[in-house]
Amino acid sequence: MVHILQRYPAADIYDMGCYNSIWDEYCYEVQHGPTDQLCWAWDALLLPHLTIIVKTIPEGERLLLALDANEILNDQWDIEDWNAVSEENIRRVVEQELRGIAIDRDLSRIVQRRKRPKRSIRKARVIVDQ
Repeated sequence: MVHILQRYPAADIYDMGCYNSIWDEYCYEVQHGPTDQLCWAWDALLLPHLTIIVKTIPEGERLLLALDANEILNDQWDIEDWNAVSEENIRRVVEQELRGIAIDRDLSRIVQRRKRPKRSIRKARVIVDQ
């Protein structure tokens, strides 16, 4: 999921101009948000990807993940609606893990790197020639 979000270019939704990808902006949102006006946008972006990821998990693995997700979420479910509940619970746990990774991400280096003044190639050549 991280790789998927890294492939989207930054939307510059925080008007900082320092992030390279949607993943960077998601990490900022998780660390400094939630921004109420953007909750629906993040859900609209994440939900389809999370749903596809969960649906492509082989059934045997999905059963084990569903049991683990059930325990993590302390959820009780009826065996008759296992598929719907298990997919939803797995998606919720994956989303929680994604948020955990985003919270742990150090964004300070990205911001510092982008705030440094950039020297032009011409100026660099002048310095080297001297």
